[in-house]
Formats: sequence, structure tokens, C-alpha cells
Amino acid sequence: MGKKTCCECFRVRVEEIKRFEEVLRGEGFRDTPQIVEENQVFGLAKNLNRIWQIHVRVYSDGRVKAEIEPRWVYLEHLITPSYPAHSWLNSFLRKHTIGFEQKNPTPLECLHPNIKIPLSLTDWRTLSEKFFLKLFVKGYLKKQKIRVGSLEDLKTFFLNLMETVNSFTTVNLKEFVTFKLEAEKLEMKVKCPILRSCESFDRRLCEKKCFPLMCAILKTLNKKIRLERYPPLNLESSTECIYRFFM
Repeated sequence: MGKKTCCECFRVRVEEIKRFEEVLRGEGFRDTPQIVEENQVFGLAKNLNRIWQIHVRVYSDGRVKAEIEPRWVYLEHLITPSYPAHSWLNSFLRKHTIGFEQKNPTPLECLHPNIKIPLSLTDWRTLSEKFFLKLFVKGYLKKQKIRVGSLEDLKTFFLNLMETVNSFTTVNLKEFVTFKLEAEKLEMKVKCPILRSCESFDRRLCEKKCFPLMCAILKTLNKKIRLERYPPLNLESSTECIYRFFM
């Protein structure tokens, strides 16, 4: 992200857009948190190594933007300039015989990209839940003037929160979270992205990160709400975590 320097030299044929997306996904590209731009059809990213990811956006007229940037899990993603993925995109389109037009002449910044390697990497996921609560949850509650006095209010809070996140990313959180409200219990099932990306199940990761964070959120919303959590026994059976809230 930071100061964006994308390759915008290529335009795929409109009838090839869907196949282009399918090929990218087949090569390991996935949805990623991002600000969806006007007329953007999709935006996918793939990790290249520990530091870098490649981010490809495609628009309704076939325009393609491709950049290499620090992975989105690092704060440096927000401040380190990206650089054009021209060579990669050129090779990829030709390899998969995707019809395209190319800008001529090729801009110098695409031929000779200025690569700035971040001096450090700060994984925002390691930040404490208190920092998250102070900057996000409390700010969100204040802005939306939400009062959580019941389990119905709690469900509304989570739904509104997901809508807010969905408004600036192509990742639809409603595909990962479902709710069931009964007499004195709210059940929330989460298809955990952490578990889905793990090769082996490590309960300690969930216990250290997710459960304390949810408890801290509830403490901010309403201290009277109690929580029980049921992680999956193993990855073979399920990747769903179940949260049950009680008043």
C-alpha cells in the first residue's frame, strides 16, 4: 500500500476476465482485505515470501493493476511503497494464453522498478487486544452510538461491525460467521481463518489470541454478558469455533 506504484500496462479482454480470475485462484491467489476501487471486479493477492505479496486488481473494462507490496499482515504494508509487477504479469498472461493488450511504450517505472525493502516488519496481529479495543471497538461504539443491553443488541453489534468491514474489503465476513439466537443464549459459529490456514491444529494459538480478545470486547460492550467457547476437536472434523453468549 503506502505510496502505490502499480503496473497498469495491460488490459485483458473483457470476455477473459472470469477465466483470468479462475486461473489466478488456481495459482494460489486469494481474497485479501482492501479498499475496493470504482469498477473493480475483483482483487486477489498471493504471498511470494515472508515479506512480499503480489496484489492484482481487475476492472470491468479489462484494465489490470498489479503491484508487489509488503504482506497485509504487516503495518509496513501501510507505509512502504509498492512497486510494479510488470515482468510477472507479462509472463503470467502469456503463460496462460489470456488475451490482452499492452501499453506501448512501457513506462520506465515498470521496466526499472524502485524497490524499497522495509527496514522492519511489525505483525499487527501481535498487537494486544487493549490496543485493538481502544482504537477500533470503542471508537466504533462511540461513532455508531450503539448500546448493548441484550443478546439481540449483541447480535446487531456484530452484524453492523461485519457490514462496516465488508464495505471496504472484498472479503465477505458473513460467509464465515453465522448466528442463532434462542431464549437466553446467542450462538455464533465462526469458520476460523486461522484454523483454515493451519497445517496442524494448535489450540494454544486460539486460547492465546481469540478467546482473550472476545472476552475483552465483551467487557467493553457489557460486563454482564458471559461467554463460553467450543473450539473444534481437530481440523478433520471442523474448522468452526462456537461462541455461546449468556446474560
